[in-house]
Amino acid sequence: MNIPKSFDQVDQWKSVIFLYDSALREINTKIEILNNEFVHIYNYNPIEHIKSRLKTPDSIVKN
Repeated sequence: MNIPKSFDQVDQWKSVIFLYDSALREINTKIEILNNEFVHIYNYNPIEHIKSRLKTPDSIVKN
C-alpha cells in the first residue's frame, strides 16, 4: 500500500509533538518536586508559579 507523503508527515509531527509534550511534563514534574523539597527542607517557596506551553505545529511552521 502506498501511503501519501502528507499522511506520513502528519504521523511524524504527531510523534514529535508527543515526545516534546512528554519531555515538557517530565521537566515540570521535576521542577515541582524540587520546589516541594525546598519548601520541606528550608520552609521557603522559591518558585511562585510554574507555567509551560507547547507550540502548535501551525505556530512552529509559521516561524
